[in-house]
Amino acid sequence: MRKALLRGRVWLLVLCVASLMLAGCGHIRRVGDPPRGCGGSGSSDKAFPFICIDDSTLTPHPDVAYVWDRQPQRNGEPSDNPVVIKWMTTSGGGNLGIEFTDKGCLEPNSLRCNGHGFCFALTRKLEKGQVSCSYTINLEGRERDPEVVVQPCCMAADVIDNP
Repeated sequence: MRKALLRGRVWLLVLCVASLMLAGCGHIRRVGDPPRGCGGSGSSDKAFPFICIDDSTLTPHPDVAYVWDRQPQRNGEPSDNPVVIKWMTTSGGGNLGIEFTDKGCLEPNSLRCNGHGFCFALTRKLEKGQVSCSYTINLEGRERDPEVVVQPCCMAADVIDNP
């Protein structure tokens, strides 16, 4: 009788642990998954630009994004790797769309959106000087036209005119 009671408790414990593990699986995120909402602040880091878009006003933060065309190496020289520009809504949801009206800032066909408030694109390598490109934010049929300025990698801050 005691063995049956003990086995019953062990099975109950196993079922509880299994239930908790299954319930938690819905909350496990894979490496590389975008965060769920940006909360209102983006990043003006030229090597890791992150543009946060307010769901209600479509205001991007930062309003004008200044980014490098290539990732910098440890020695300060440009690498062969493009910079990844990321956009996200404050809520982390909504059918966010980004469309560049000007050519020259992005690698062709690199712009991708997941339909759930997140988009990314790769910068194009510049031959000389900076390139300013307008783009359109489209969220659930509403639009806004901010700007991205791509600059050659690793130029000294005093050489580049940033407002």
